[in-house]
Amino acid sequence: MKVKDYFFKWLVVVYALYLFFNKGISYGYFSEITLVLGALLIWRERKIIEISWDRRTKWLAVLIGFNFLWMLRGFLSYPFLDVIRDSFIFNYAFLLLIPFLYPERLQELRTKIVTLYAWFPIVVTVCFLFTLWFPALAKWQLFGNIPLLEYKRGDLGVHLLLCAILMLSGTLKLEPRWQAINYVW
Repeated sequence: MKVKDYFFKWLVVVYALYLFFNKGISYGYFSEITLVLGALLIWRERKIIEISWDRRTKWLAVLIGFNFLWMLRGFLSYPFLDVIRDSFIFNYAFLLLIPFLYPERLQELRTKIVTLYAWFPIVVTVCFLFTLWFPALAKWQLFGNIPLLEYKRGDLGVHLLLCAILMLSGTLKLEPRWQAINYVW
């Protein structure tokens, strides 16, 4: 198995962690690790990767360029690590380049993500019920000072909307019994 194959599996696992546990997993820094590993892998594979240079990619490059200039300005006034930490929200844009590593596997990645959304209402409901039935779980922390089962409500709404769109469009197909459970939850 190649490094790219392991990284592909890592992408799916990290997506699942953030999807199912959201804020509770954020201080594990999995997306930052993914970003660094992805950048290294892109650098390693740079001679065989084809990045489409269309309007979207050009806009991404412009925004990343602005972020880079803003970071340079920040280095003049603030500590290095503070600038890196505070600019990371914009550095996440580099994650958009990672799929260029897998042009032949984009459909597989899409299928895996849709499969994760098939389980999303069930996992979120079970996590919610666990925090009601076992109050100690509502305070259990794995990373940082954030409870593992704490979910940002805005993100929850967005993911539930996406799940509903996938179900209503027929993209997410389940057995009728599970489909009904997902609709209810």
